Amino acid sequence: MIKSKLRTVLVGLGRVGSQNDHGKATQFPSNHFGAISQNPAYELLAVVDPDPASQETFRINKSSSVPILSSIDDAMIPDELDLIVVASPTNTHFPILHKTLTEKKLKAIFCEKPFCSNLSETKMILLDAENQGIPIVVNYQRRWDSKMASFRKEMRSYGNPIDMQVVYSKGLYNYGSHIIDLMVSIWGSVVAVSADGLKLPESHLEDPSLSTTLEFQSGFSGRLNGCDGVDYDLCDMEISFQNCRFHLEAGGYRIRKFDGILDLCFPGYYHLHESDSGYAKGPVCGLHHAYEEIAVFLQGGEFPIISTGTSAYHVAEVLDSIRRSAEDGGRIIYL
Repeated sequence: MIKSKLRTVLVGLGRVGSQNDHGKATQFPSNHFGAISQNPAYELLAVVDPDPASQETFRINKSSSVPILSSIDDAMIPDELDLIVVASPTNTHFPILHKTLTEKKLKAIFCEKPFCSNLSETKMILLDAENQGIPIVVNYQRRWDSKMASFRKEMRSYGNPIDMQVVYSKGLYNYGSHIIDLMVSIWGSVVAVSADGLKLPESHLEDPSLSTTLEFQSGFSGRLNGCDGVDYDLCDMEISFQNCRFHLEAGGYRIRKFDGILDLCFPGYYHLHESDSGYAKGPVCGLHHAYEEIAVFLQGGEFPIISTGTSAYHVAEVLDSIRRSAEDGGRIIYL
């Protein structure tokens, strides 16, 4: 039996929507258009973006006959869709999702992280979708990446770390959400946060990189250290266990392992020595796996449970709690 192609509309032609690969074909695309185009299960009916510059960039860099529309209200978009992909700026997610849930008949939604701009919007969309029986998948792509899957399994095998420190930039909701979701996917739910109080220039930023302590249900605390004002990207994690230490660098591009060994110069002392971590260097590439799992579900298989609206809602709770704690001078907030 030949399966029908999955009728799909992509909203958003920015970096993660279509631009991250700079117009070049790659084996594992890091944008939604590339991942959809490479998967024969999908039929991309249209791409949508109101920005003329983004539309022009798409025309120049993509050899595609897919219609480029300026609004989801365009009559070319049918009333019934298998999948809508929302990869537009975060502050547009709620109105787009609300409109499509109200006016379209959908089988599934694939939304960019961190889902919506705030907790109340996230809750409203999640409840609306649940009432209609429409599953939501949220793109925290480290949940699908094969290297990060091996890393999660190895971290769990060591149990709780003795210490965990994260340094990140580019905003709590932007970069911070990625690393929080990764931590939650390894060590489980966050049960309390205690953020540093807001300070200049953080209080004037739309999405400051806030610093906070996170307490996990599994019984340990980790530290998230924001670093705004630098001219480079930061998304690094250092995890210390009794006999070894791991460094996750550039959001997972490189994972290093250090083992404690007897000091070569001073008897009775131990120092860290870098060993082979077993992880190849390379970017996180989970989108193609995400679309594979969504296709399996939409064609009659089980619903992909790796990164759902429900798991993203917990991350949204953590983000909201960190922000409120910072605004209240570092008050402990229990989730």
